[in-house]
Amino acid sequence: MNRRQFLKFSALTAATGIICSYPVFIERYAVQVNIYKISLPTLPQQFNVFTIVHLTDLHYGPLVQLFFIRYIIGITNSLKKDVTVYTGDYVHKRNTDEEINVVWPVLSELRAPCGVFSVLGNHDHWADSNRSAYWLERSGQNIRNSTYCFEREGKRLWIAGGGDLWEDHKNFDSILMNIPEEDCRIVLADPAAKTLRSQNPKLNVLQAQY
Repeated sequence: MNRRQFLKFSALTAATGIICSYPVFIERYAVQVNIYKISLPTLPQQFNVFTIVHLTDLHYGPLVQLFFIRYIIGITNSLKKDVTVYTGDYVHKRNTDEEINVVWPVLSELRAPCGVFSVLGNHDHWADSNRSAYWLERSGQNIRNSTYCFEREGKRLWIAGGGDLWEDHKNFDSILMNIPEEDCRIVLADPAAKTLRSQNPKLNVLQAQY
């Protein structure tokens, strides 16, 4: 290999290394805030500008460091909103509460004017169901298998939280039974949107996206 060939080979190798490393070291730390205007037929006019920030699947662990979780929490807290919701999968490892105990004090820093509401995902159960449930309750964010009602000028909007489809599936009829049929309800679930909609097409489901 002569000098010119060596230089071309070196440049090609370097370029390949940069391209291959981009999704691992750069792209996975890029944060984009997407804004959607969603029309709900049963939503009262009083909630026309009700804003929800939806987080999901941060998976704190070997590929997602704590500094990045803190960064996401900071961005979320800075956004103009009414509520923040999180639909699960806070950690990555299985059969250990190590990551749970590290990440939840950071997740507990989420703030929103009308509250923060969270449920558990399958990874949280695979790590440690009891410890995940403990931190969910301790954080004050727990909406799992329960409902919460917002009222404006006598009109209501409900948020309901479900169990995970694979590890903690609950009957949504029992969760939603006390909500009047005509009221608008938004369900937080991981990851059972199609199943929930097939059971009750009137549900508005915020689902974890993979």
